[in-house]
Amino acid sequence: MITGVILTHNEQANIVECIEHLRPHVSELFLLDTDITDKTVELARPLVDRVLMHPHVPNFDSARNIAIPEARNEWLWFVDADEYVPKITGDLVNQWIRERGETFEAINIPFKSYFCGQWMQHCGWWPGYTCARVLKRGHFKFSATLHGGVELNGREVRAPANAHAGIEHRSFRDLQHWIEKFNRYTSTESLQLANRGIMYDWRGALRFMVHDLWEHYEKFNAHLDGERGWILTWCAGLYRWMSVAKLIDHGLSEEQLGGASSVPADLDEFVAALKEELACFRKYDPTFPLGIVLRAPVWDATQASQEARQWIRQLAYESRTIVVESLNRYRLNRKRH
Repeated sequence: MITGVILTHNEQANIVECIEHLRPHVSELFLLDTDITDKTVELARPLVDRVLMHPHVPNFDSARNIAIPEARNEWLWFVDADEYVPKITGDLVNQWIRERGETFEAINIPFKSYFCGQWMQHCGWWPGYTCARVLKRGHFKFSATLHGGVELNGREVRAPANAHAGIEHRSFRDLQHWIEKFNRYTSTESLQLANRGIMYDWRGALRFMVHDLWEHYEKFNAHLDGERGWILTWCAGLYRWMSVAKLIDHGLSEEQLGGASSVPADLDEFVAALKEELACFRKYDPTFPLGIVLRAPVWDATQASQEARQWIRQLAYESRTIVVESLNRYRLNRKRH
């Protein structure tokens, strides 16, 4: 019913466990080899149906496309070697496809991602819906852009955000592992920015950094994940900052092109710019639950005013701030209740 496809590059530490988790839920299983130099293929070959070869490319998402015409089944399930499918999730996917597979073309499953050995329940990492990985042939292809995900032409359903059903994603074993990926990925991201004509600018790099610091730590409560949440927050901020900073490797900065030096005058200017960017992100982040503003002719002798007063009585039972703007032909009165 389903063809499984495991994309891997030098994952001998993970590949056997990954296969053991996915194998019971697929009738056909491919290993997608991207110029592997360790024992990954040697360990996997007895456990899979086929090994497909693809050159190692920075935009690795697109490598998955070669598996589509090779699959015998209508449905394909793509995983990476550091991802483990729980039994409950595998059973659910097969049940959905069997019972109502004609009503959708993709299934999006949450990822339960780990950082330095800890499941990150905040930081915006849980529930980690990224892109659909269970896909119906003829309705998708993977993007050539790094982390561009899948281009879907069809309907998508989401598996529930159940902690027992999330795909286990051992994304970063330790900080050394993070740094190794960080260097590769930021080089590719920077090249993509360069191809779009983006230039290095210290304020632009700062804006990206502050956004990710704010998003992880304040918007998504990274502090609730303890010290790893704090460290991951800084890792996230540095990722986009470095992607922009590496534009100087491509000769894309005002200074290198003969313009003004693209640096802050001093640390005071840097700190002031940081505070300014942070204030902007905080300003446009709404506090929930949102308040209610009702604009209506509350005191006029009309049917509309009677209905408005009925609405006010109903809204009074809500636990939210209500602002009533009373409209009539003479004046507008604002009252807070």
